[in-house]
Amino acid sequence: MLSERMLTTVVRAMTDKTLTLHPVPEGALPDPVEGRPYTLYVHVPFCERLCPYCSFNRFPYREQRARDYFQALRQEMRMLADQGYDFESVYVGGGTPTVDIDELCETIDLARDLFHVKEVNSETNPNHLIPEYLDKLKGRIQRLSVGVQSFDDRLLRQMDRYEKYGSGEEIFERIGQAAPYFESLNVDMIFNFPTQTEDILISDCEKIALCGCHQTTFSPLYQSHATTRKMEQVLGKMDYDKERRFYHILDEILAGGENPFFERRTLWTFNRLDENHERKQHLEVDEYAVSYEECVGIGSGSITHLGDNLFVNTFNLEESGELVRAFLAETYTLLKGRENFFHRMNLHLIQADNAVRQDILIRNEDELIHAMNHFELRGGGGTDFRPAFEYVNQLCAEKKFSNLRGLLYFTDGMGTYPARRPGYDTAFLFLGERFDDANVPPWAMKVVLDEEEFTGAAARPASALADALAEEDDLYRELNNS
Repeated sequence: MLSERMLTTVVRAMTDKTLTLHPVPEGALPDPVEGRPYTLYVHVPFCERLCPYCSFNRFPYREQRARDYFQALRQEMRMLADQGYDFESVYVGGGTPTVDIDELCETIDLARDLFHVKEVNSETNPNHLIPEYLDKLKGRIQRLSVGVQSFDDRLLRQMDRYEKYGSGEEIFERIGQAAPYFESLNVDMIFNFPTQTEDILISDCEKIALCGCHQTTFSPLYQSHATTRKMEQVLGKMDYDKERRFYHILDEILAGGENPFFERRTLWTFNRLDENHERKQHLEVDEYAVSYEECVGIGSGSITHLGDNLFVNTFNLEESGELVRAFLAETYTLLKGRENFFHRMNLHLIQADNAVRQDILIRNEDELIHAMNHFELRGGGGTDFRPAFEYVNQLCAEKKFSNLRGLLYFTDGMGTYPARRPGYDTAFLFLGERFDDANVPPWAMKVVLDEEEFTGAAARPASALADALAEEDDLYRELNNS
């Protein structure tokens, strides 16, 4: 255990040293090197369900939001083509790329029009393995990876996947029906769930051997800062002691014995052998493998690897501005119900990343309504919380506030926090499950907001928001009374 802690410390130190991100302007991507092959990664972050264990960049699916996003993806493709990039391989990941099948097909078709694409790889979920979707994907996608995770109905229910994606038996049948449509069909599995037993694992492996997939990837259940709390609530606490034992079980079932079903190609990936127990030459090493050393990524949260540099796209969607406007609308509803509140309003709407980008002063009802209707996001570079606090402190020093009682800070939590507590209460507001609250200082409050509360048909009454804030403290009421 001591050696593991030491290794973890070294890795974290090297990560901080070598993977520090700095904001760069749009258009900073270097030009392609003539004759060098590249692969294109396309990130589609939308999911019909947000799985509690997933730490990838993802958002709840809404039709119009997704269509606007796909349009933006296609514009990014055109920009790359204009810059001189060409791609033989395209990988579409997520999220769930097939969440809007027509938009995905249009995007793939454009990629083939713009570039000399030889193969397209994509991810999907089991509920999309239906003829209506498969017929459209046939010929467009050569390698498909379907996220199954487990065939056990109890585990599927725990993960909130049963109702949407079907029972284990239904998924098993769909895989067999889908496999002939593609050159390679990968089934993505997870092992070492807290409630997973040896019997469940063995059953999952047996179904993999019989389902007809060309490849399977068995990954251990990962835990991150952003998912720990949700995972423990839904799935239970992790038991890493059984991870090694479970891996040896699945490895023996799939790739052991004199006549194995699969060949282990990487630590987690197993490729199906032919009837003579020999390697199928057309299968890649694993579902993600490509024959290119450099990759260009487009879409929210995608990563570009060129030479010795990594370029990371912003994790925010354009609709983040809409979420802020929705929150302002909720705030307006609350304040509207307070008698005479708008006669004594002094609210600053500040936007900051690594510097203060905008400060909108709101002193009355009309100005709040204008801010709601015309709000646009500013900035988007690396986050440093300190400039925003320094700016607010300066406003206090200039007597712009007579009795400032609190600051609400919308954030994903990733940034540098002030070392000292300010002279006013502070609450950091995190949206959904896309946040890292590990480094929030003890003097600050933390409030987790559900995106569903502010957008779409599932929006709750304004009073529910007030209740959520009040559960942490009386800060919100103090702000209204200041």
